[in-house]
Amino acid sequence: MASPFNPRLTAILKEYLTLLLKPLGFQKRSHTYVLCRGALSWLIEVQRSRWNDTEEAQFTLNCGVYVKGVISTYLDRPEPHAPTLPYCCISVRVGLLNVEKRDKWWKLREDE
Repeated sequence: MASPFNPRLTAILKEYLTLLLKPLGFQKRSHTYVLCRGALSWLIEVQRSRWNDTEEAQFTLNCGVYVKGVISTYLDRPEPHAPTLPYCCISVRVGLLNVEKRDKWWKLREDE
């Protein structure tokens, strides 16, 4: 079942995250923003909580750095056509990048 918060989350991403990241060269693919520069790709992924319901939805951001050649060299697997967070050499939740190093989730409520 589709969440009633999907249109609101899409609007928030378009108004804030896309507006911030697009001028930097990031391209949006589904719920992930990707910036490719040679062998490196930076990813910012929107993660929705598995506990979202019709009254409240939460989301956070995951960040990662993908290095072309690592998967094929060290895991003996083919490189992905489009890198995703599981293929990143480094990944972290956005909240852990701030001074407090605390996980950060944004909430959307039905009554707000």
